[in-house]
Amino acid sequence: MNILIKGHCSWCKSLAILSSLLLTCAVMAGCGGSGTTAGGNTSQVTISLGQGVLAGALTAPGTVPAGVQSFSVVAFNSTGQIIAGPVSATLPQTSVTLTVPNGSGITFDLRAYDAANGLGKVIYQGISTPQTLNGTSITIPIQLNLAVTITANTLQTSQGGSITFNGFVAGAPPPATSPLLWTASGGTMGTPTANGASVVWTAPNTIAAVGQTYTISAQIDPVRNPQQNPNVVGRVNVLVVPQVNNYGFAMSGNHFTVNGVISTVDLYGNATNAIGTAGAPMNIAFGFRDYTGAGAMTYNPAFSFDIRENIPGLRKAIGVITPVTVTTTANGQVSVRVPANATLRYTATSAAGTTVLNQTSVNTLANVITTSQAGVVTLDINALLRTIAGRSTPAMNIFSAPGLFSYEIGFAGIDMGHENATATGIDRLFDVGLNTSTKGVKGNIAIQ
Repeated sequence: MNILIKGHCSWCKSLAILSSLLLTCAVMAGCGGSGTTAGGNTSQVTISLGQGVLAGALTAPGTVPAGVQSFSVVAFNSTGQIIAGPVSATLPQTSVTLTVPNGSGITFDLRAYDAANGLGKVIYQGISTPQTLNGTSITIPIQLNLAVTITANTLQTSQGGSITFNGFVAGAPPPATSPLLWTASGGTMGTPTANGASVVWTAPNTIAAVGQTYTISAQIDPVRNPQQNPNVVGRVNVLVVPQVNNYGFAMSGNHFTVNGVISTVDLYGNATNAIGTAGAPMNIAFGFRDYTGAGAMTYNPAFSFDIRENIPGLRKAIGVITPVTVTTTANGQVSVRVPANATLRYTATSAAGTTVLNQTSVNTLANVITTSQAGVVTLDINALLRTIAGRSTPAMNIFSAPGLFSYEIGFAGIDMGHENATATGIDRLFDVGLNTSTKGVKGNIAIQ
């Protein structure tokens, strides 16, 4: 992975024709310690994907892993603030160009994803050493390392409260070759599970802890995988609050139906396995209850979906519909619909591994999510897939043949949780999905 930074100082050569004295002045004024050039205070930074992948748990050195579908790059200044990017590209495009302000202590963060347009999981990450940009040409080597990410059901708790964190290496549970080590800036860490896949953190049980933010970090054990860059660290911040208000939406009775067959959802948002028939309609239906306490409201979140065939299958459909209209009534009923101007952004892969991308506004999305007068919200998965298929190839209908699929669905910015036994509130918010980054529902569907 190399970064080429190009500067412009050709005007200095022109002045040299006039006078060596003028050249000296120009160099001091325009090409000296200030790090600027006559072309401005920025440099064009071109980053190419294709070299320097560290050996580790999941890949061989010197190659772009087959799972990488896209990547993005961000530039940070010496204080950690973003000064350029993110700029992203989907393969086969393998380079991006950033306009970066000149200066010192600048670092570049590259993240590689397992789906197009950065819609999937972060599986590799590269961080440069601090650099000085002053308009001169320079090559900066960056190596891709296994990415470390952290999820949790919540990022706030009361004093003395506990949160379970899950760690992932390259988007998967950490393997024995790259186990995770956990640290925290305060509070108490429990004993991690095998390979550091999860750990329970407990906030300090003091009044002074209320209002404080604690950082939970995970990194790959350098003893087990010494090739991993120790600067690649997964981090989340936890706020200690006076009390935890588990407000959000819940599925009525914590159950839903798949083609009329009842499934249930547990405390964490995991659904029981469902069964479907190849080529047959696929509808997920449920009733929402509003436990936000906000009363009659209208929200316009994005709806995220991630449907992918389990290994070794290739079929998948990943994307976002934005916006959807979520309306709540004073008595707690929730309705969901897709307005005519909604935009569908997706990536899909056929059984043969052919990937297609699209981004379009379509009125036909209005039939994807509907709510009946009785308050039953129905997600017509087939209609969603047909919309994608109509803009690519019929082979994109991933449920047209038998297979085992995993799915995640959720609304960005609207928390979903587990309804308590008395149907009076939420006793726990669902975990954040690894693929959709929403507190939604996740499970498996076997197509027969």
